[in-house]
Parts: sequence; structure tokens; C-alpha cells
Amino acid sequence: LGQRYFPNSRQNAEDYNIYWYEKAVRDPVSSEEIPDVLPDADQTLCYKSIFSGEVFNITKKELEMLSSFNAPLPHTTYNERLEARAASMGSVAMHEVKCAKTGQIVDTTIPDDNCVIWERGEYEKEFFS
Repeated sequence: LGQRYFPNSRQNAEDYNIYWYEKAVRDPVSSEEIPDVLPDADQTLCYKSIFSGEVFNITKKELEMLSSFNAPLPHTTYNERLEARAASMGSVAMHEVKCAKTGQIVDTTIPDDNCVIWERGEYEKEFFS
């Protein structure tokens, strides 16, 4: 998720001593050839996503999990599935509203629809002092 929201280059990561991971490039099976039935495989399977063409792996452990849930093989990468789930759930929208006590702008997830919003410091002074 960090790379999704804060993209970084390999050089920048190395400058800050951040571990950098490169995916191993393998010869993938095209998305049209992904079987509908779970294969009996003792090794990692390598496929191309039907949406992006990006190569992704399905490990033996993932195959065992899919089998236990009686689920089909995925046809997209993990990140593409995560994005699809996030899109179906909606996202958090931030709103800038004025503090009812000080007039300062406060970032909140609550829209300014007749709600009284106080900035945190003022709230804590009022109720916890």
C-alpha cells in the first residue's frame, strides 16, 4: 500500500536504506489459458492479468487456500483485486469545515451538514480539563 500512495524509485529507496524488492520475471501463461478448475500443482503458477497484462504468481499455499474455499483461480493481480474491492466499498472523503468554537479550518470525514465540529484541542479542553 505504501508504494500505491507514496510511489518511490529504486534509487530513492536505496538513498534512504529502504529495502527494495524486484519481482522475478518468469514466463507466464496468458490469461486466456487460466483453467477454470484448480490444478494440482506442487509449484508456483505464473499468469498474466486479464486487465493489465501484469505477471502475477499463485503459490502452492494460495492454491491450498482457494481449494479449501472451493474458489476459482484469480484472473487478476492481488492489487487489481484490492482496488476493485476498495472501489465497490467507496472511499473516505475528507472535508474542510470550520471549528464552531475558534473558526479555524479542521479536516474531518464528517461533512458540514448542520454538525457542530470542534478542533481536537478545544474539545479536550472543554470536556477533559
